[in-house]
Amino acid sequence: MDENKVELITYTNQHSSIVEGGIKAINEVLNGSNISEKRSLLFCLDKYLDPYYGYNLTYFEDIIILLQKHLFLTDVIRNLLVKPHRP
Repeated sequence: MDENKVELITYTNQHSSIVEGGIKAINEVLNGSNISEKRSLLFCLDKYLDPYYGYNLTYFEDIIILLQKHLFLTDVIRNLLVKPHRP
């Protein structure tokens, strides 16, 4: 990654609708290939998961589990791609 590169991440009402749409809608975006959309959704999720804003999502724990699964899968894939396979 270029050290001088700066990217602006924003989210829209569409991202809020995805979060409010439930775990299936969130998972659909996270399983997609659009990195920009994933970043925007994660930024939006930050608001919904922060106790300061007072959102009480009934599927809060499901979101946490889903994010952990995606983080783990991303790490596994990254490790497979970065580290050469040794017999």
